Amino acid sequence: MVDNSKQGIEIIGCKAIKRHQSVEKAQLEMDVARMYRDNSARQVSIISYEMVPQEDGSVLLEMPLLTGKSAMGTGDKSLMKNLVLDLAVFHEVFAQSPNSASVIYRDAIPSNYIISDNGGYTHVDFSSSQKYVHCLDDLALLTHPLWSKNTKSDAETLMEDYIAYRNEISSKNISRANELDAQIPRIDSNALLSYYIKTIKSMATEENGAKGLLERIKDVEFSHIQIEDFQFFFDFRTVRGQCYLKQWGK
Repeated sequence: MVDNSKQGIEIIGCKAIKRHQSVEKAQLEMDVARMYRDNSARQVSIISYEMVPQEDGSVLLEMPLLTGKSAMGTGDKSLMKNLVLDLAVFHEVFAQSPNSASVIYRDAIPSNYIISDNGGYTHVDFSSSQKYVHCLDDLALLTHPLWSKNTKSDAETLMEDYIAYRNEISSKNISRANELDAQIPRIDSNALLSYYIKTIKSMATEENGAKGLLERIKDVEFSHIQIEDFQFFFDFRTVRGQCYLKQWGK
């Protein structure tokens, strides 16, 4: 499995350093991480941040350098289920409404989880949590065989676990997305559909199957979660992942 997703992170001594172009973007990453950590449904470990403004107006986020390895390429089924349940919590915390399909993006590729030597895991890198996406897209990214040793059947089972847990915790009213409305404007289903159409068109070639996704997307529900929509997003992530691999020269 290839892990090229941590581009832009510099290691200096015992710290990992990430540069943001503005205080606002750095603060948003810190706010999302804090609000996720403070959820009432499930305890999660979140990396700590220190903000260091620079003279050029950019901001450095300094984080402790964790020992261990990323979850990229994992074959640990118990770990993957835990990550899926944590993703369900993240999505419910940042859903536009309880159990909504429209959620703030976690960018749940397995490399955004660091596995310690004792088997614990820590969530890292919330810099992509700046927009709304379909929750099953984020889930397909986490569970896709391109980035783990899951089979497609494993991914489908994990999807069922995810939906069951979303249903269970939706009654807890843990959503805090409204607190980020000034930083991440809400979008309706039509705008979310337009985002995916634009993304698919940007990937489309004669060979990769993206054009077929344009035909199928009209059947996807963007306001609430439908089990049958997972297949679409699994295939979407197949094409998108192949584009990333090509970009990375793999």
